[in-house]
Amino acid sequence: MNREQVKRRLLEQEGYVKKVLSKRLVDREKFSLYKKYLEAKLVKAIIGPRRSGKTTLGMLLLEKKSFYYVNFDDEVLAMTKQEELGSLLEILNELFGRRKYVFLDEIQNIESWELFVNRLQRIGFNIVISGSNSKLLSTELSSHLGGRVFTLEVLPFSFTEFLKATGEAIFEETDVGIGMIKNRLKEFMLLGGYPEILLEVTDPELRKNYYEEIFNTVIFKDVSKRFNIRHTSELVSLANILMNQFSARTSLTRLSGDLGISVHTVKKYLSYYEEAYLFLSSKKFSYKPREMETSFKKYYCVDTGLLNSKRATLTVDFGKLLENGVAVELKRRGFELYYCVVDDQYEADFVVRKGNLIKEVVQVVDDENNLPKRELKTGILACKSLKCNKLTIITWNKEDKLKEGGVNICMVPLWRFLLHGK
Repeated sequence: MNREQVKRRLLEQEGYVKKVLSKRLVDREKFSLYKKYLEAKLVKAIIGPRRSGKTTLGMLLLEKKSFYYVNFDDEVLAMTKQEELGSLLEILNELFGRRKYVFLDEIQNIESWELFVNRLQRIGFNIVISGSNSKLLSTELSSHLGGRVFTLEVLPFSFTEFLKATGEAIFEETDVGIGMIKNRLKEFMLLGGYPEILLEVTDPELRKNYYEEIFNTVIFKDVSKRFNIRHTSELVSLANILMNQFSARTSLTRLSGDLGISVHTVKKYLSYYEEAYLFLSSKKFSYKPREMETSFKKYYCVDTGLLNSKRATLTVDFGKLLENGVAVELKRRGFELYYCVVDDQYEADFVVRKGNLIKEVVQVVDDENNLPKRELKTGILACKSLKCNKLTIITWNKEDKLKEGGVNICMVPLWRFLLHGK
């Protein structure tokens, strides 16, 4: 460890904290809840995609506290070895004096980081950590700390947060107001919810470069480097295929044939994408665990703006784009993603499950040219097969409530579902 280099980087990062907190920042929807966790003795682990606002959230949680900030996504600090972490703690005390709180950003870049966090907790620090790998933080930390951890998941901005960022969080439910909010929703579906895209990067060409940088960082740093994958062209090709067939049931065998790699390799790569928060997956719902695990999965991109930037065609199926947006929102609300197939020909988009209880079936429909009758039929059949009496049809325009075949049907526009959850 070059102590002088490390000192310079830590001082730079101290200045970066002040710079971030001096900007106009958007309150995240769960901020007040997360704030309650701060004084708990448990480690607070903020996980989520790159550039989704994890660092900003951590700083905001600690804004009124005196805290150390160490970002390991730095070429100097990322070289810190396990046996040098004690020296890092010594340098922090030397530079800034005694502080009770510590924020370790992108901690997954350091080998055996969880042992260091464990030690800091034992000697009395209140710890916030962040990382861009869901499995790494949740499994390793829980294992070493005996489950003494709060996990705070942060995704790109929701539609509510998007409206806050653009200064339009309040509107009236008049014809004009609803028209305006649907206009903003179209922009949200186009741009997505990465905070910097909305708050800082406004030039279309720069936005395109920004999305490409995120994609490349996830592929080459979070996946290729972490899992020691040499054939990066296969990683890029597979990710691009998923970007262009999102929301469709995905055959591992077909992907294997298209790319000329084994099914086992395809399966590994897909799991790496999920760990790095590039894609979310949806399983076919079944009461038989083996059937659920071996059936085709559907994949959704974690951000519609990133998705749009990678599509190969100039046009996109708007209904499928709406479905992707609903998938991300359900994930944000803490639900696992499932779809339902009835009689091998009718496919319902989402099954909302809480524990062993099926709460509702959700269909997403672009009803710009009226509501397709097949979508209604599919939803009802799915409800009956799952013994569920609630069907939610998320539309672009139509809003209605009715009952058919013993199923309570609620048609709700996407903007209302995103803003009010119903």
